[in-house]
Formats: sequence, C-alpha cells, structure tokens
Amino acid sequence: MITVENLTKKYSDFVALSNVSFQLEEGEIVGILGPNGAGKTTLLRILVAFFEFDSGEVTIDGLDISNPLMQQKIKSKIGYLPEHAPLYDDMTVLEYLQFVGKMQGIDTELDEKVFSVIAKCGLKEKKNAEISTLSKGYRQRVGIAQALIHDPKIVILDEPTTGLDPKQRIEIRDLIKEIGKTKTVILSSHILPEVHSTCSRVLILNNGKIKADDTPEGLENMGQADSRIHIELDRVPENFVSKLNSHEMIKGVEVSGNNIVVITENKVDLRQEVAKMIIENEIGLLELIRKQADLEDIFISLTKNDE
Repeated sequence: MITVENLTKKYSDFVALSNVSFQLEEGEIVGILGPNGAGKTTLLRILVAFFEFDSGEVTIDGLDISNPLMQQKIKSKIGYLPEHAPLYDDMTVLEYLQFVGKMQGIDTELDEKVFSVIAKCGLKEKKNAEISTLSKGYRQRVGIAQALIHDPKIVILDEPTTGLDPKQRIEIRDLIKEIGKTKTVILSSHILPEVHSTCSRVLILNNGKIKADDTPEGLENMGQADSRIHIELDRVPENFVSKLNSHEMIKGVEVSGNNIVVITENKVDLRQEVAKMIIENEIGLLELIRKQADLEDIFISLTKNDE
C-alpha cells in the first residue's frame, strides 16, 4: 500500500528526515511516534504529496508520488487531517462537509456521502450547528469527517487528539479504531498511551530517523530498557546491598532509605532469588514488585542521547 525507501528531506542545512524506509500494508493502523521536532509532520506532508523531498522513493498504492502526473490521483486515495483542522467557523457542519465534498469532486450521491460520514463520526446532533460553537472534540470529529468524505483508501491524521480532554481522547481513539476496520490509518503522536491503545504497529521517529518499527507488544519485549524490582524492607544492611551488587545478573542497585530498586535486563526475572536472599539475611520484607519496561521506557531508551 505504501512504500518509503531512503527518504531524505532537508530544510537548508537542517536534515528533517534521513534515509527513512518502511512499508505499510493495507488495513494497518500505524502510529508514527516521536518527540516534538522528530520529523513526524514532515513525513506525513510528504506522504500526502504536499511536500517535495530531496532523495529517496515513495509509492502510494503502486503510484510514484514524485511524478506530478500521479499526484492528483494519489491525493484522491488519501484523507488527511493536519494538526490544525482546516475548518470554516461560519459554516454549519452540514454546509462545511457539503463544501468539502464538492471540492473533492463528488457530484452524484453527495448528500448520501455527507450523511454517511456524519453518522460515522458521531455528528448527527451537531450537523446544523455552526462550527464556531463546537467543542475541540467535535471540531476534531468534523476534521476527521472531511478526511473521510471521498471514501479514501488511506487516512492520515496528524496529532488527532492534541488539546482534547481525557473523555474526548477516548472517543477519538474509538473512532480511529472503527475507521481502521476498513481503511489503512496512519496517525502521528507524541502521546504514548494513545499509540499503545490505538495502533497495531508503531514507528518510533527521532531526529529524522526510524529508531524502531514493531507492534506495541514487540517494542515492549525488545529488551532495550531495563527491568526493575522495587523492594521495601524494614532495614537495609550494607552487606546486603553488596551481595545484590555482586550478583552476576544484577546490573545495578539503587537505595533510598529502606527502599531498594534492583535493575536487571528486561527479560530477566530475579524476584524469587532476591526474595530468598532477603529471607536468608533475616530482613523484613514489606513489598516486592517487578516493573518491566513498557512502551514509555522503550521510547526513552531509543530517543535519549541520540546524536
């Protein structure tokens, strides 16, 4: 469906994307995850044929995006919601979607398509409301509706839940999942829980480079971040800390008062051994919890100290 090979984009001396390569298949919901300035928006604008690029190849549904003769056909296959939705505040929801439909070249069945996306995006009660009166959550729904009006194969959403309250975020996530049942969806975000709960696949982008490409579960099992055993004791003898540090499978020990954090490789579980050591040293154990690396830990591990 989408193939990107060695994509590079520069702004003067600044490299926004550097040799980015990946393939997306039909029916995937893919999250482009990265900190602000990672290159997410630049990548999406290239995929929708808004930006040119310096080198590399991009094909959408078999069409070369760098060919000007193909770009209009490519755009017809894509629905796009930029970070700031292009809405006209003085129009009603119905008027705006009819206008967008006409701009997309929909002539016959316009009303049918408009009312279809209104229903899909949960806008029935607001269809006659002026856009200026809508909450941020409903404005995002209208933005997504305009991206769907021409029934594209691919839907690209740039930071679709930015500025929403928790309830609105959940509603938009559920809407994205519903859209993903029939279309390929790409969304960018720097919000980790959003990507984890919505996407079947994650690309982590930092400083214009792909740092990881996997499922959320696969990323969490990469082993690039550490696992931690959090322990609360009634006392912490110095010789006990020394014994922990001397264990060949323990990478480090952090002590704060009567609390200890034992650091191991992500896939190593030493809870039984550590508990046995505590009992053998006749120390009172109040709490012992293992915390494996989650998507946030992996993200930090992959993006910190990146030159």
